[in-house]
Amino acid sequence: NVTLERGLVAQVPTIYIHDGKAYGTSIVKGRVHASYYHNGSYRGEGWACEHRVYIRREGEDIPFDDTRVGPDGYFAFQKLQPGSYEVFTVTQDFNEVPEFVFQDITIDEAGHVYELGEQFEVIINV
Repeated sequence: NVTLERGLVAQVPTIYIHDGKAYGTSIVKGRVHASYYHNGSYRGEGWACEHRVYIRREGEDIPFDDTRVGPDGYFAFQKLQPGSYEVFTVTQDFNEVPEFVFQDITIDEAGHVYELGEQFEVIINV
């Protein structure tokens, strides 16, 4: 709540909310699930907590932001303008060779939360 005297102006930063609403710009969120291996032996699976995810504008080589996956498997990128983006993360084969996996998403208009169509499935060698 803000109370202003006559003739005064207050500016506040844009507020971003993760419950399905975003104001001014948009949010992209997704989920990462992992299968864990050690020396080629399966060790279990679960949400890829602390796994890094990147985002870049379509057609560009370098990501402009990255984030880590939370304990519930979710990640989010905020303050995105309308446009086309590539969201990606790293998976490994059984020889521990890293490989990038991508999902494309187009933001049509500001003020929305966009969710990736599929969760990322990754292999992590521990």
